[in-house]
Amino acid sequence: MLPSSSVELFPTPSVPPSPGMLPELSTLDIRLFQYYVEKLSSRLANADGLWNPLRVLVIPRMCSSIVLFHAACAGSALHMARFSSEDVERYDRLARLHYVQALSALKNLIPTLNQAQAATDKSMLNLDEIALLASIFLCKYEIIKDGMSIWRHHLDGVETLYTFLASKYRGSRHDTIEFAHNFLTYHKSIASLTTEVTEDSDEAWEEAPAPSSNEMSSIDLYMGCSRSLFVLLLRVMRLRKLCDRVCSRYSHVKSEVESILVVLSRQQWRLEHFNIPEDMTFGTAEGLQHVAQAFESCLLVCLHSIIEDSAQSSRDADPGSYWEEISHMLPTSKQEALQACIREIDLVPMDGSVEAGLLPLLFVVACESHDFDESLAAIQRVDRLGSNIGIGNQCYAGVLVREIWTHRLQHHEGSWRDFLKTSDWKNIILT
Repeated sequence: MLPSSSVELFPTPSVPPSPGMLPELSTLDIRLFQYYVEKLSSRLANADGLWNPLRVLVIPRMCSSIVLFHAACAGSALHMARFSSEDVERYDRLARLHYVQALSALKNLIPTLNQAQAATDKSMLNLDEIALLASIFLCKYEIIKDGMSIWRHHLDGVETLYTFLASKYRGSRHDTIEFAHNFLTYHKSIASLTTEVTEDSDEAWEEAPAPSSNEMSSIDLYMGCSRSLFVLLLRVMRLRKLCDRVCSRYSHVKSEVESILVVLSRQQWRLEHFNIPEDMTFGTAEGLQHVAQAFESCLLVCLHSIIEDSAQSSRDADPGSYWEEISHMLPTSKQEALQACIREIDLVPMDGSVEAGLLPLLFVVACESHDFDESLAAIQRVDRLGSNIGIGNQCYAGVLVREIWTHRLQHHEGSWRDFLKTSDWKNIILT
């Protein structure tokens, strides 16, 4: 059963509208719908095409659900306010109006999801999917807006609904539930770069169903061909917590690093393991491959960084040889991994949808490199992403890196993670 507390993940609305059929639409409503279809559905993707779930799954349901219509239109209005030189205040107000109405309708819908536990009613499945998609759009709204703390609130709501529905429909495959699974994997993995993660690894959304031996993987809307690397990123970030434990940490850390390197060596991100959509150009597929190769090097940079920080923080109590031994397990030095990451980033064309997938990698390069010119180049590309794509947290990422560098130049001590711990930036999500 869906926990009653999950309803409280969404603010209480003033007037709960019906989740049913759409009322008569205004000219502005139609314009927001058109903007979503023609622009926003591709702007929110790191790999676009006719197969884009933001079109295939969302658009038909927007036409029959007031809940999802309000949620998607809230994002459209907010995005239009960022890109339009006219009527900015008007679209901001419109975005807030649709946002509140979506929250109201979703809160009214959620209690009904417990009514058909057998999940045999097709109309009930449709309501379940609408609730899940609407909660995803409310999370996306805050990311577009740069709501650094509220997005976590909505992401918790998405996770609660996903866990409930994945259990409810266990044993059958549903595209919407699979889409939510990938949404959670992507956003939680990226969030782990700037937020603390637990050592637990039993989250229901984290492990994807393994394809059969003769089945190819699918290109993902957000992760492209890098899904295995996103899952590894979470493991790498958990390693930091493991390193903080004094008791028996060396053997555990060494074992976990070995395991991560084994998975990394399989290169599951290579295009030969994927079904390439028919409408995906060679240039887009090649761009996704460059992003994945840059990601692989980025993970090695993160591993080196964790080992360096652990050695530094425990230098008085622990023999440095332990950390040196673990560092020598890695196939390249930190500087070599940084340079390899930068080379692959430079091969990704600017202004394409694939470029949006570079944001977490550019962030790591800018923070971990001690070469000012390298970091400046990464910051400038982050700025360009923010202005081209119009996602608020992309714009904030560039501001954050500048503050990290200012702090570094002024204090000459501490890591960028130490800076995050003492600032309000810890809640940012790099997407």
